[in-house]
Amino acid sequence: MRPGRAWVSRHAGALRQGAAQGFVQGLNGFAVLFAGVWAGLLWGADGRLPLVIAGAAGGVLALALLTPLHRLLR
Repeated sequence: MRPGRAWVSRHAGALRQGAAQGFVQGLNGFAVLFAGVWAGLLWGADGRLPLVIAGAAGGVLALALLTPLHRLLR
């Protein structure tokens, strides 16, 4: 089981497992779709450099958002 699914299972009630898993997987699917469209637009516009810069900025943002969360969950 993936960690995200386990987290959802732990926090969702027994009667809402299916709805909670479906909601999280739906959000994940929309995020992947959005990222793919965004990457395609950046790639088609100017080539690789804007895509690399956006990826690096996204990585820094993810790290900035997850560091306080990691400290909170310890």
